[in-house]
Amino acid sequence: MDGTYLESLDERIKKSDTIIFLDYSLIKCFFRVIKRVVIDFGKKRSDMAPGCKEEFDLEFLWFVLTFNNKYRKEITQKLNSVKNKKNVAIFQTDKHADKFLEQISGS
Repeated sequence: MDGTYLESLDERIKKSDTIIFLDYSLIKCFFRVIKRVVIDFGKKRSDMAPGCKEEFDLEFLWFVLTFNNKYRKEITQKLNSVKNKKNVAIFQTDKHADKFLEQISGS
């Protein structure tokens, strides 16, 4: 399941056997959002619901800019509290996430 819907985080953790958290920097996330808007503006990406097109969304940009400051600590605390019962992988770089994906795709 993709996304950081904090209202349902506890329930999703409970129902998961593996949790992957991409704990990326604010700068990386911000620039990826800007890049996505510039490249895909007005287009429907494959990961979007029917009828939705990429647009500039100031509210979403603000969410991205404030996410780590508001939510990162709570998320990492919850994940650390279940790491003995669940497979928890936290990545701070694409390189580490890609290596993990290569490892599991080979098994």
